Amino acid sequence: MSVVRPRVCVLLASFNGVRFLEQQISSILAQCGVDVVVYVRDDGSSDSTVALVTDLADRDPRVRLVHDSQCGATGSPTKSFFRLFGIVEFSGFDYVALSDQDDVWLPDKLSRAISALVDSEADGYSSDLLSFYETGLFRSIKKGGKQKRFDYLFQGASAGCTYVLSVPLADEVRSKFGEERVLERLPSRASHDWLIYALCRGVGRRWTMGRTANILYRQHASNAYGARSGLAGLFSRWQLALSGWYLEHVLFLREILPGTRDHQRIFSAIQRFSLADRIWLALNSGYFRRTHRDAIFLAIFFLIGRRPS
Repeated sequence: MSVVRPRVCVLLASFNGVRFLEQQISSILAQCGVDVVVYVRDDGSSDSTVALVTDLADRDPRVRLVHDSQCGATGSPTKSFFRLFGIVEFSGFDYVALSDQDDVWLPDKLSRAISALVDSEADGYSSDLLSFYETGLFRSIKKGGKQKRFDYLFQGASAGCTYVLSVPLADEVRSKFGEERVLERLPSRASHDWLIYALCRGVGRRWTMGRTANILYRQHASNAYGARSGLAGLFSRWQLALSGWYLEHVLFLREILPGTRDHQRIFSAIQRFSLADRIWLALNSGYFRRTHRDAIFLAIFFLIGRRPS
């Protein structure tokens, strides 16, 4: 008797990735216990990325180069991923996974994610990562922690390259972000990691976080975001906070999430950002971030931060 293997649609947004892309796609095609199809959308590469993907697709039908009718480069990994959600048809698949162009997936990455989704009856999965550098240095990146009541309004689940979604959740992402008119309103440097997690939790779907790192998260000079840790990571997040980036994202979520009483209370406080609102937000920061350190960081920002533009 044959065993039915889960079918996984992998969405990969590429841009000038020829240096690492073949190794990444090879690691996806080598996943154990699942059947995969990789859909690649290129965002206007000036190197030979498109030629490489075309060659890989000619050699293996599981690799498919997506032709975007909208044409042109978006200039944003987030918009490129959401274009993929709008283009690719998920019927016939069981799960949808996101992939960067320059990582390496361990052979059981997808099977572990699917097991976690089934065991927890969840629609979304993320995990820790193992960053690695050209110098040969490896470092564990912990992204999980106990989910808080409203953490999805203030942070993503992990790096998007760890995400695996149920098809119903992927269809919901398509309905919210797959149209050009929505993409045009995205915040600057929008984070698809954060937006997808927020949509899942905000509409009442379950998300599970894996503690095992099943992805080698390559670090190099061209990373769109990359690993941030220690004092450098805190400084980077502080600069983003002062620029209004976090608050801009939070207020954008008001457009896509249900207008529950709790959501409206938080969004209104962010919008007004009066002294009383900032004190209330600071006192409730433990509900907004998963780690104690990050909750303190957020509370300090609320107390001395600038009003959102």
